[in-house]
Amino acid sequence: MSEENLINIKINQKDLQVDKNLTVMQACEIAGEEIPRFCYHDKLSIAGNCRMCLVEIEKAPKLLFLYYAFDGGNVHYYQLRKSSGW
Repeated sequence: MSEENLINIKINQKDLQVDKNLTVMQACEIAGEEIPRFCYHDKLSIAGNCRMCLVEIEKAPKLLFLYYAFDGGNVHYYQLRKSSGW
């Protein structure tokens, strides 16, 4: 992986560099954070229907799969978030 393809991201206070083509879910896995998920599979298109994978990105709840990791991104995931109202 070349330097130009790497971005800096912070996940639960862990700084790391990941490929810019990874999703937030994939970056979390690299950081050692296991994010519960129900409707995701590597070989299927991303739907995000179950809402189990919600995380906080830059102080706003976002669906984990729908976003690619971005340079300077700050992701917080401390516990399973209940999906009522999101």
